Amino acid sequence: MQRLTDPLKELIEGTALPRGVADFIERVRILCTVYDPRTNKYRFKTTVIGEIVSFGAVTAALAWFVWRERKRRRAHR
Repeated sequence: MQRLTDPLKELIEGTALPRGVADFIERVRILCTVYDPRTNKYRFKTTVIGEIVSFGAVTAALAWFVWRERKRRRAHR
């Protein structure tokens, strides 16, 4: 039982993240930010956010089209 509760407690308290989660968060942070030497800070890349939104919209439209076509073909049988 302790093998389950200890990692959950660490996750909730923010003391330590599992290696896989920490690696994933770091990769997302690297992909979605860019360093600005003038301000000496990191900022979000707006192009990446636009790409993610565009990908989601195209995927949703494609899924809707496939669903609609399957529904139409079943109705004509």
